[in-house]
Amino acid sequence: MDYVKLLEEILASGYINVIRFFKRAEFTFSQKRDAEKALFKSLKIIESKGGIHAVTAKRLLCNFDNFINTLSAQQYWSSLNVRAEKIATNTAQIILQEKEPSRNKMLAK
Repeated sequence: MDYVKLLEEILASGYINVIRFFKRAEFTFSQKRDAEKALFKSLKIIESKGGIHAVTAKRLLCNFDNFINTLSAQQYWSSLNVRAEKIATNTAQIILQEKEPSRNKMLAK
């Protein structure tokens, strides 16, 4: 995915929100660090291009830690983590249910 183009679209909309970038780029919880790196690199590229969004990119880079660690961003990543945990738990339950009949047969012998 072209993260720079995506970020330029977000900046052009005037509604600058870190969560929009992470959602539209479809990062998972396990990719959180990659998502933050992609955002940082994209901001650096936009800043270096000197276009209409360069000043905004520079401002966001100066406050990058605050930008990626807002309460809403933390809640977003937490919700993705909970969703991933639920999926893992459901998968484990399905596997256990599939193994249960063969386990019962072994115990019956």
